[in-house]
Amino acid sequence: MSTEQSDYRELLATVLPVDRLDESLQQLIREALQKDDPRGLWRTAILALEALCGDGLYTRGAEDQESAGAVYFSRESLQTITIEPPDSTPHRYEFPFRPSFPAGIPGDNQAFESLITGIVTRTSDDDLQSALAEVGDYMSAQFSTQEIRFYLYEDGGLRSLDGTAPPRIAEQFREHFEQGGDPIYVPDIRDEPALARQLRGSARSIASLPLRAGGKTLGAVHLLLTSADSLSEQDRGLLSLLALVAAGRVSNARALEELIYIDVLTGVFTRRFFEEQILRELDRANRDEIPLSLVMVDLDNFSEINNTHGHPVGDRVLASVGRLLNDHVRKIDLVTRYGGEEFALLLPGAAKDQAEQICERIRVLVSELAVPLDGKKKISLTTSIGIAVYPDQTGTKGEPEALRKDLLEKADQALYLAKKSGKNKVVIWRSS
Repeated sequence: MSTEQSDYRELLATVLPVDRLDESLQQLIREALQKDDPRGLWRTAILALEALCGDGLYTRGAEDQESAGAVYFSRESLQTITIEPPDSTPHRYEFPFRPSFPAGIPGDNQAFESLITGIVTRTSDDDLQSALAEVGDYMSAQFSTQEIRFYLYEDGGLRSLDGTAPPRIAEQFREHFEQGGDPIYVPDIRDEPALARQLRGSARSIASLPLRAGGKTLGAVHLLLTSADSLSEQDRGLLSLLALVAAGRVSNARALEELIYIDVLTGVFTRRFFEEQILRELDRANRDEIPLSLVMVDLDNFSEINNTHGHPVGDRVLASVGRLLNDHVRKIDLVTRYGGEEFALLLPGAAKDQAEQICERIRVLVSELAVPLDGKKKISLTTSIGIAVYPDQTGTKGEPEALRKDLLEKADQALYLAKKSGKNKVVIWRSS
C-alpha cells in the first residue's frame, strides 16, 4: 500500500485526481497553487479531498489525535493520504477552564451582578429554560453571536431546550465533554472545512463549553460567533464563568426533578414522571415508526404480606422489587411505581415478542426473589404482568392523549386476565 505525505502543492498538482472535480473547485485549486500560502493550500487540499469523498473516490479515516492530521483512503487503489495542518495552524482548539469575572468594560460588572443576583435568588422550581435564557441574553450582549443554544444530556441523548433538533456538531462535542475535555474554541471555521459545511448563516467561529456541576457533565452551551478570532483570553474566562452559572442552575433543577420524579421507597420513577414520559415516547414511536410496549406489573397477594408481617416488611418487599426491575431492564427502558404494589414499564422499540421475553425474565426473577424476615424466614413472591403494544394493538390514529388512554386500558385488561387465570403469568392483550 502506498502512503502519500506529500506537501500540499504536490498533493494538489500531481497526486489527487482533481480533473474529476467540478470546474469551480478546480479553479480554486489553480488559484491556490499560484500563491505561497501554506494555510490556504492546506485548506484547499482538505476541500478537494472532502469533495472526492463525496464523489465516492476516497473515504476518510480516523483523525490522528497527536498531529490533528486527517487520513484518507482511495477506493480505487491501495493508496493512503495523510494530510496535516501547517505548523502555523493551531492543531487544537481547546482552552483551559479558567473562569474569570468581567472587568474593564463600563457597565459590565453591574450587568453581570444583576444576572447573578437574578439567577441565585430564583426559587428551585422556577423555569429552567427562562433562567438559561437570561444567561444566553447576557452572552449575546457581550459577544457578537449568530446563535446561542443550550443542550442537556439526558437518557443517553441530547435535548435542546427550545425543542429544535441538536446539530451534528453538538453530538460530536458531547463525547469529548463527557470524557472531561475542556471547552472548545474554533477561532476560524474556514480552517475546519468539514465543520464549516455543517453551519449556515454568518457564523465565522464557534465556542462550545460543557455545563459541569458536582463532577457531572450535565450539558453544553454552544455559541456561533459572527467574527473570526474574536474571543480574547478574558472573553473565554467570562464564558467559562457563565457556563458554571448555567451548570449550577441545571444541577438545582435536576435535584428538584429527583425529588419530584423518583419514588424514595423503590428508587424507580414516579407516576407523575410516567404520565409525562409516555406521551413523549408515543410521539417518538410514531415519528420513528417503532413499537412501544407498555407493561403493567402487579405483585400477587401483596395485601396478605402487609396484613401478616406489617407495612415495614411490605415496604422492604417493594424496595427489593424496584431494585430488581431497575437492574434487569434495558438502559432505554423506563420503570415507574404506578401505585401501591403496581409498577409500569415503558419499553421503547420493543415489539410483542421482545416485550414478552423481557417480562417472562422479570416474572421468573421475581419468583426467585426471597426477601428476608427476622431470623431465617424469607418471603416468596410472584407477580402478574400485562402487556399492550403500540401501534399493533392501538393503531396510530387519534390524539396522543387518546392513544395513551387506549394503551393503558389494554395493558390493564391484560393484567386483569393474568390475575384471573391464576396469577404468576405474563399475558399480552388480545382482542376478544
